[in-house]
Amino acid sequence: MWRSHSFRTAISRRLVLAALLPLLVVAVVSVILVRGMLSDQIVSSNDLSAIALATQIEQSLEVPKAVVAPYLGQSYQEILDTEDPGQHWRDIIDGTPEIESLLLLDDAGIVQAAALETRTGMQGAWFVGLDRSRDRTVASSLATRKPAWSDVYLSPMTGEPALSYVVPVRAGVIVVNLTLSEMVVFDIPEELSALPVVIDGNGVPIFYPDEIVLAQRPNVRSIAIVDAVLSGGTLAHGRYTWQGTEYLGSARVVGQVGWVALAMQPWKPARETILGSQYVVVLLIILAATFAMTLAEPFSKRLAQPVSELAAYADHVARGEYGSAPTGFREVELQRLGSALHDMTDAVKRREQDLAASARQYRFLVESLQAIPWEYDMDADRFVYVGPQAERLLGYAPEVWTDLDSWAQTLHVEDRDAAVNACVMATGHGGDHNIEYRVVRPDGKVVWIEDVVSVHADESGGVRLVGVMIDITESKEAARLRVAAEAADAASNAKSSFLANMSHELRTPLNSILGFGNILLSRLAGPVNDEQERQLGMIVRSGNHLLALVNDVLDLEKIEAGAMLVEVDEFDIAELVSSAAEIMAPMAKDRGLSLDIRVPEAGLLVRTDEDRVRQVLLNLFSNAVKFTDTGGVTIALDTVNDHARITVTDTGVGILKSRLEEVFDEFKSMGRPGDNPQGGTGLGLPISRRLARLMGGDVTLSSVEGTGSTFVFTFALTAPSSDDGGGAEVVSVH
Repeated sequence: MWRSHSFRTAISRRLVLAALLPLLVVAVVSVILVRGMLSDQIVSSNDLSAIALATQIEQSLEVPKAVVAPYLGQSYQEILDTEDPGQHWRDIIDGTPEIESLLLLDDAGIVQAAALETRTGMQGAWFVGLDRSRDRTVASSLATRKPAWSDVYLSPMTGEPALSYVVPVRAGVIVVNLTLSEMVVFDIPEELSALPVVIDGNGVPIFYPDEIVLAQRPNVRSIAIVDAVLSGGTLAHGRYTWQGTEYLGSARVVGQVGWVALAMQPWKPARETILGSQYVVVLLIILAATFAMTLAEPFSKRLAQPVSELAAYADHVARGEYGSAPTGFREVELQRLGSALHDMTDAVKRREQDLAASARQYRFLVESLQAIPWEYDMDADRFVYVGPQAERLLGYAPEVWTDLDSWAQTLHVEDRDAAVNACVMATGHGGDHNIEYRVVRPDGKVVWIEDVVSVHADESGGVRLVGVMIDITESKEAARLRVAAEAADAASNAKSSFLANMSHELRTPLNSILGFGNILLSRLAGPVNDEQERQLGMIVRSGNHLLALVNDVLDLEKIEAGAMLVEVDEFDIAELVSSAAEIMAPMAKDRGLSLDIRVPEAGLLVRTDEDRVRQVLLNLFSNAVKFTDTGGVTIALDTVNDHARITVTDTGVGILKSRLEEVFDEFKSMGRPGDNPQGGTGLGLPISRRLARLMGGDVTLSSVEGTGSTFVFTFALTAPSSDDGGGAEVVSVH
């Protein structure tokens, strides 16, 4: 809901908004541009640094190639014969800081000559005769006759990271051992200010300014730009987080050895620069807002003054104080508004005079009627008149009903929409209409009303409803009691007669039929042939079905009459579930179904009616087996919220969603077309649900047609009882 405020305030706000909005747009665009330009500048700087770093490394990698180039066409023996490699190579090493040592090997990998950097303090002769054939890089070069670069390793002579370049000559190989720290001498311009890192082909840093981090040998291939270059890219850049710090970095491949030259800068300084620019923008906006509000005050006062005068005049009219509308405005629109307001005031004044005349006309009728007369102006959407009898008959003062909504709020919630719609429809059809509805008095008492409504049109074409409200509560109550009494008597008589006949006329002969049928089937009265045995079986099954129906009806009657007794005792529900399932096992086996029983091994003690629980279980189990053609039935026992819960799930035909609640209605069978009509009474599930509710639980159903059904039977672990001393109790549950 909008908060109301003065016209002057609204003008001031809009003037301030008009001043600030362009500045705000410019500020947002400026911040975005500064952020983008700064990011682009850092990325460009990092790209140049990474390229410079990679170029320096690649230039250092060319040094050993230049050293061995004069010897490529000679064998190791020719090299030994033409010069003293030890002395000549030492001169080369002293003039080339990247080279730590030079070794000449024969084609068997045996060192024939060696020269070492002076600072090592070692002599080349010490290495002559050493077997280097087991060195992986040497062996590879001897086998393929191609130059090879080794991985980075710690030099046994200097203890520093080193790299070997092995190049084959006509017979044998020359090994150039390079010191990494001398080889990677960074000469990145200070204005680029990037942090240099060198990473080998496995993603492990081989040069990093922080020796502690370098000693940990972390694998940084998880950094996206490093992985992109190691996966075949040439140059990649982006933002990433490493060791808790956010960086902008660029990665460049070092072609010959497959390394990555990484140049990176912390993102925090750039972010602080951006935040600084945002603070400046916020300060400018605050200054601009202050300036705009200072100027908006006099402008808004000047513009709002005429509107305030018109509003004050409208307030006087609302209080019935009619006069002349303010004039003399310079703005044409305000002049037109003042004139329209004056015309509207005259119209309201005339309307009130008409209403006063109508009120005098109806006053005589009000004094002579025992009903509530009323008149409603549809055009004005208000009651023109409500008789004072409303307060005596309904408890509402006439002024409470001001319009259709206020009248509707006094109606009973169930009748409100229908009564309002009837009144609205009456205006479209004309004539007389009788509407019945209930009014709720302020004291809560409900009063039945018959409203006789007539539709009238006045001289100006307006529609009015005129009606009389008559209290018909006594006649309504008398009719209701009469119908209820007749229905109750009829139902009671029919039920009593039915149960009396059922208990004697059906159960007694049924027991006799079943007894004689079982005697004949057991051949105690003599032999029977196969056809006789089949027909006797049909008699016994039909008799049992009918007896079950009689018993179900009697149980249902007891439940409805509140006379069902629940015998409370303690027993193991897990054992009861298992025994009930064993009863159904032969039936499931005959139908080729699996029967999966899941109960707690430790059992579960409950206090409730064991026979009623068994009755519900057998009903649910038999239904599941009966309506399952393939698959099986799963029975699970657990507890939830101080209740035992037995879940029976089958893979049967399922039930339509629209029929899920029908199965709990009396005499609504779950059977399918073509099923045996003696397969069920249509009372098992309704009785099961009512028994479950008597024991503080319920039976619920979920099903998908064609997939199967799940029945959930719950009951309280401890049934309500007035006996706290243990043992069995019989409780009548209503």
